[in-house]
Amino acid sequence: MINRTWDKIIKDSIKDVSRERKSDVVKQAEGQLLISVEKALKSDRLDFERECLRLKKNADTARSFLFSPEMENLRINDHSLFVKKVSVYLFHLSFFPSEELKQKVLAIGVPKRCIRWFVGLKEIIKEFDKINSGGWLRILPSKALIVIEAHLFFKIGVSVYSALGKSKKIKSGKFHNEVHTELWEFTRRSNYGSKVKMNSLKKPFDRIMEEFITSSNDIVDIELTSNLLKLTQGKTENQILSKLAEMSIFSVRYDLSERNINSCLFDLYKLIMPDKELLSQVKFEEDKNAGYDRDYVRYQTETIKTILHRAKDQGL
Repeated sequence: MINRTWDKIIKDSIKDVSRERKSDVVKQAEGQLLISVEKALKSDRLDFERECLRLKKNADTARSFLFSPEMENLRINDHSLFVKKVSVYLFHLSFFPSEELKQKVLAIGVPKRCIRWFVGLKEIIKEFDKINSGGWLRILPSKALIVIEAHLFFKIGVSVYSALGKSKKIKSGKFHNEVHTELWEFTRRSNYGSKVKMNSLKKPFDRIMEEFITSSNDIVDIELTSNLLKLTQGKTENQILSKLAEMSIFSVRYDLSERNINSCLFDLYKLIMPDKELLSQVKFEEDKNAGYDRDYVRYQTETIKTILHRAKDQGL
């Protein structure tokens, strides 16, 4: 979390305080922390509004392309470069889904399962508002949105490539999506694990790889080859989403546990990870085989911890 330094300040302030006074000292410090957090939220609002406008502008451009006359008779699997371009446009459009848009996307040959990543900015904002409406956590919308954008970009791009069979065989005999395979071949010729030279990527990946790199550069060490290889396989949970709390979450309660944090963020994770089919409380209670001693909070926290930190991704 962003406010780890506050936890340290509070710990230091109660270190030499009697047991009777500890509660008062903690409450006073938490009050100061809340004031600081509210200031940070206010400052973040303008950045968030700018980012929302940028997303809308990109979506308008993508929509104009998708509904243009040149798209009337084209299908996404006609050209490799066309797939790259459409996968980027689908990412931009995913924040502003509509039934008309979904039907158009299906009409040009995008498989239905790719549309599950059309999360919608309005729904994301609802979750932000729910987190910030009270309770123990506050989320900085602009910071959180950047993490979510990077996650969805890779998921949509890899999902489109995989679903349309845009894959190549690598030396091990396995098939991977085209972007991952070309990167794998490039890194095999250089030293694995060393820093990738960005100008060397421009020829094989064109603008698609530049988008990949730009969308995640502030979140993960994208220049480290092993990280980039995982991301071009769509493995964003450990590489990107695990940074969500670290980059955008404030706790307004001293020493808040990871269990509490994962529970508070569960509905947001559920929204942006449709492939994981996370259960609502109603579905959990209806499922007699759900386990977790019928404890929904335990299900929430342990499931999220497993997804984000173990990163045993079983595919798209």
